[in-house]
Amino acid sequence: MAKPTEIKAAMERVESILAERPAKAMMTKSVTAESINGLQCTISDGEFTITADMPEVIGGENTAMTPGNIALSALAACLNIGYAMVFAKQGIAIDKLSVEVQADFDQRAAVAVPGVETGFLGVRYCIDLESAAERADILAALDDNDALSPVLQSFIKPVPVAREVYINQAQEAAK
Repeated sequence: MAKPTEIKAAMERVESILAERPAKAMMTKSVTAESINGLQCTISDGEFTITADMPEVIGGENTAMTPGNIALSALAACLNIGYAMVFAKQGIAIDKLSVEVQADFDQRAAVAVPGVETGFLGVRYCIDLESAAERADILAALDDNDALSPVLQSFIKPVPVAREVYINQAQEAAK
């Protein structure tokens, strides 16, 4: 397990490299979801794979987290890791850190009931931590991270989304 001093050193090293070569900071990430059985799918980034499913009540097998829970998990993980990084960078020792993310939604949207608002209706996150550091320093570090958290900011501000569709692509390539 990396120690705060090792995390801080790694962050400073990367920050220095990216400050000198900003073009290295620009990247595109990609994940692919592929149907495997009914509503189940695997999501892969090439190196890691997770599975998503839906509850039995709407046709899934309830074998994995739903896509909505995976989205909330991404937010919880991004916040938790970001806080740990900021605390390490600022020299704030922590004994315990956990982040719980909660979301309100209307389940009727998943089965296309007309007139129901789709998506999360509200998202909250609760931070539970133990530290001997000053409360003001902890709160400032939390604010520093929240302002820079890529997943949190993607929940907060609109992000442009584009769609491309390829139908029968393998058949077209064979012609």
